[in-house]
Amino acid sequence: HPLPDTSTTIPTTERMISTTDKKWLRMNELARQLQSLPDEAVWEAVDLVKQHRSAMTYINESVSGEFHFDLFTLRDDTVEDLWELVQRYGSVEHPSTPATDPHHGVLANGSGQ
Repeated sequence: HPLPDTSTTIPTTERMISTTDKKWLRMNELARQLQSLPDEAVWEAVDLVKQHRSAMTYINESVSGEFHFDLFTLRDDTVEDLWELVQRYGSVEHPSTPATDPHHGVLANGSGQ
């Protein structure tokens, strides 16, 4: 039996991206959105991460006022709360494009910049 012609069958991007890749893209966009938050939202995000930290949560607070955390170490409900926060402050809905390193949600000196 001949093999089916697959020369015109191109897998969709959706099928080519693994679940892990989708999570990375989503976290990457969340990191970008967090860095563009206004000051009042930054403090809300910092409080949210601190209040909902688990034993696995990576947080690093510097003396100069920088607050670093790894999005991948947050609980799923905390990540969803952060998404709600960025959406409330006018950020886009859940992402499709990568922008920054999601392992470093950096909120520096009280601003998202």
